[in-house]
Amino acid sequence: MDDDRQSDEMEEARLLHDLANRSKPYVPRAKKIGTIVRKLMVSRGISDEQTSLMTQEQWRIAAGPSLAKHTTPGNISRGVLYVAVSDNLVLQELHFSKPRILSSLKSSLPDFKIRDLKFRIQ
Repeated sequence: MDDDRQSDEMEEARLLHDLANRSKPYVPRAKKIGTIVRKLMVSRGISDEQTSLMTQEQWRIAAGPSLAKHTTPGNISRGVLYVAVSDNLVLQELHFSKPRILSSLKSSLPDFKIRDLKFRIQ
């Protein structure tokens, strides 16, 4: 057992020595271009308008013309798209269509990372 412990301690000391004497400098991982562009757009005030237009356009496609006419997509917060709905009948139809709509939005707006839809009567 003492030999195993001594061997482990020697291995640990060697690893610490190697880390301390690295010849290559630490290079941070590359960031995704989408993340950089999104941050730049937010800093320039472009993001909100463009996000809203993209969301509205894709919502019309995903929900279909009959449902889109009675709904308004709102903000996306923590992966949840909030949608204003005109009445209970439309709300019920949206609940039935939610899996299809969500799937469509996920594929058409992958950078938004939409994971759920919440509906509210306006």
